[in-house]
Amino acid sequence: MLKSLYNSIFQFCEYTRNGLFFAPIFLWLGAYIAQHQRRISRYHWYITLCISFLFMAGETIILNSYNIPKHDAMNIFLPMSMYLLFMIIISYTGQRYPRCKDLSLMIYIIHPMMIVVTRMLGKILHLETYFIDNHLIHFCIVTLLSIICSYIFIFIKKGMIQHGKTQVPNRSKLG
Repeated sequence: MLKSLYNSIFQFCEYTRNGLFFAPIFLWLGAYIAQHQRRISRYHWYITLCISFLFMAGETIILNSYNIPKHDAMNIFLPMSMYLLFMIIISYTGQRYPRCKDLSLMIYIIHPMMIVVTRMLGKILHLETYFIDNHLIHFCIVTLLSIICSYIFIFIKKGMIQHGKTQVPNRSKLG
């Protein structure tokens, strides 16, 4: 039954990173959250997130034990887990950090490129077993590279903006 469900999904989505499981489902999720605020205690969000995560982990274990998934980047229970995680995150109030807005956007934009860079580095360094095949290490390297490169790009962007506003002294008057 699971195999036929996943095969039908892969008939119109060759990979989990396109079609339904790419951005549309998460854009819809964000719009839904924005329009339907739920006032439930944070404790209940945490409990339901743990339950949802257990279901997602169980799904992954079952699918991998039967070699069903073509790719293990998307699970049926992932949107539910993400919804609950988003609800926990937005339940916290406090000071906003403007730099986080730029950083999160840059990480989102850069991370696909860092996936390619990580795979390329694994092949060049002959460390495919660690950089590509080990999903946890792959995730950690992509995350770290995405954060570092995002900070660098923001720093460069900030420097360019400040340089554009700063007056450069006229060298002919300096002597």
